[in-house]
Amino acid sequence: MSDSPSQARHDYVPTLSTRFYPGATLSDERKRQILDYELELDEVTVDDILFNTAAAYTGTFYAVVALIEERWGKDEARDIARELGARNGKRNLEKWLARHGVDRGSPMLMSKFQDFQHGMRGPDHANATSEYDEQRTRVCRTRCGWHTGRPEGAESYCRHFSETAIAGYGAADESLQEIRVVRCMSWGDGDCEHEFWYGTPQPCGQDPRHIWQRS
Repeated sequence: MSDSPSQARHDYVPTLSTRFYPGATLSDERKRQILDYELELDEVTVDDILFNTAAAYTGTFYAVVALIEERWGKDEARDIARELGARNGKRNLEKWLARHGVDRGSPMLMSKFQDFQHGMRGPDHANATSEYDEQRTRVCRTRCGWHTGRPEGAESYCRHFSETAIAGYGAADESLQEIRVVRCMSWGDGDCEHEFWYGTPQPCGQDPRHIWQRS
């Protein structure tokens, strides 16, 4: 394993558009038909399959949450969502750093990680885009599998899951100095913006919804 300076050998160009992502342009009516079993199998497209698989991924999470709420209450369900976020965040970033042969990350590697993670999870997750410079990675989205993609009528657990996921990132990568949830749809904002600081954090122009800092 090596430290992050070796990563500078290759620059990464972030994916800044999801316009052609499979399933990203399905209409609300088409989505409803898929979820309500109104299509014949020979009518189904690759876009339909990817959307349905991603919806099942999110739906399973919320089905388990609903069961926990029913048996043990909302507080317990939220605690489990937080624990799941922390474990997933730490495990996934540790695997990513190991795959790249490093112990410590960088803004470039975080940008690449965010694009890969979101790109592998379906059209709602893939709406996220990233950018980076020498100090930080910035991730923005207007849709989210955990929030806008949740089953109709379900309480959003995105906030409980993601706030601990970023703490998991911090536990996995000692190079991270601060992670900010600048805006978040699950807090009532119109979009989401996260900042991952590897250098000295700079003011962002507004009070973040949530901050993780290395102690």
